[in-house]
Amino acid sequence: IKYVHELGRVTYDSKGRPLRMTGTVQDITDRRIAENELKFANILLKTEMEAFPDGILVVDSDRKIISFNKRFADIWGNPVTDLTVGNDVTVLAKVTSTVKDPQRFGDRVRYLYDHPGENSHDEFETADGRVIDRYTQTLISPGNTYLGRVWFFRDITERRQSANELAYRDRLLHAVTVGTG
Repeated sequence: IKYVHELGRVTYDSKGRPLRMTGTVQDITDRRIAENELKFANILLKTEMEAFPDGILVVDSDRKIISFNKRFADIWGNPVTDLTVGNDVTVLAKVTSTVKDPQRFGDRVRYLYDHPGENSHDEFETADGRVIDRYTQTLISPGNTYLGRVWFFRDITERRQSANELAYRDRLLHAVTVGTG
């Protein structure tokens, strides 16, 4: 299959009769194949982002939101309309207001924005008692230019509760064992 772009023009005389026709035909097969591959890659990336269990937020070097998934909006209770506006300051203020230690949370985010070469992984608690795992990675171009930052958020509340229950049972079992020995 070949894809071509055709462009033609007819020149008419003063009575409206065609005199000549000129045109070009350009093979655009390579461009069309590249466009189709790019469309597929974008569909694949969007599907992966939406299927991922983490909330994902991508912010460019000017701190403008350029991408996010629905899970991010769900974790933080942000309306998708707020996220599509692209204002990271507004979204960050809303998210910061929902954590137990907003000062520490906000300070860490600002530090990471001011130190674009650093990645980070930490956990924090929300005011409603959830435990969130946060990981961030810088976006760097092949030419080593800072492009922004990707943030990943995962609600690990159930995992944390299970670990605490196991630790409690271990302590209880140890107390019973020591007490009967």
